[in-house]
Amino acid sequence: MGSTVSKQRIYASLLALGACILLYRTIMMLSQGALNTLVLWVSILLFAELLLDLSCLLSSIFWWIKNDKNKSRIPLRLGAVAALLHAVRVLIFVLGRVGPWIDFDVRPDQIEMQYTRWTWTGVYFAAILAVLGIIGVIIIWILIRRAKNINYKRVKLGGTNMTDWKLVSKGLLGIYWIMKCNNTENAERTLIDVYSKDFAKEWNGERLLNSGVLMMASYLLFVYPQQADFNTIDFSAIDISKFNIIQEDSDNSESKKFCRRLRNSISHSRFVVDEKANIINFRDEKGDGSDKIEVEIGEVDFGIFIDNFAHTVNRQMIDKT
Repeated sequence: MGSTVSKQRIYASLLALGACILLYRTIMMLSQGALNTLVLWVSILLFAELLLDLSCLLSSIFWWIKNDKNKSRIPLRLGAVAALLHAVRVLIFVLGRVGPWIDFDVRPDQIEMQYTRWTWTGVYFAAILAVLGIIGVIIIWILIRRAKNINYKRVKLGGTNMTDWKLVSKGLLGIYWIMKCNNTENAERTLIDVYSKDFAKEWNGERLLNSGVLMMASYLLFVYPQQADFNTIDFSAIDISKFNIIQEDSDNSESKKFCRRLRNSISHSRFVVDEKANIINFRDEKGDGSDKIEVEIGEVDFGIFIDNFAHTVNRQMIDKT
């Protein structure tokens, strides 16, 4: 697919890298005698950051090993707290070097000595790390919110076998459009005129080629053919590179195996359409809950995939009949 490395391991690796950088900085400060230089409450913050960085690193490694998004909750939250705490410490440090609060974070007997232990270059570097940390927290927050939205839709649509009738309605738009075009009353009108004056107003400007139409085509191409017939398709020319792996318990890089998993996902309605992000999420698993796979793809890329798949089926199967 898009990569042989799952997104979970990419996220876990990036988080572990960030934790290593913060851990290195914290250990360096401790090795330079920061606990003897700083006032007690700042030293406590420094030691707390050390524990948070270490915990974040270990939990990220565990997340990477398990390759399971369900293991991301703890390391993501530890990483967010560690980044915020580091930003607070940097702010304290900067305020202690300039302005009316100069040296408020340093023990009185260490004020002269502490000026030999830092440079403005170091301050700038720490500030940059703090800003990157805050950006990382924002990214983590967005990922968590997005994951919650997708999980909510799964529970609402998949977990209780409820049907997304809005998706069904969108799929029927294609049929309604064909009926409009074939209406004898519109014989002398242009397609643009029919769409802009009638169709777009009736359906609030909804796109004709939308997620519902794509899923309707997917059912026809993937689910309608009997499995024995589906397996006779030559999948070697099917491009699955645009699908991004979120989780997989076994290798699905072979196009035929992947398309079979995608067929199962569609036939059992184990997919979620995120209209805001324009992403379609597919998942499949065995009856006992093992061998899970979860992938996602943008609507536009999925449309291209369906178009290519349709042309492949047309060349190999339909033209022969």
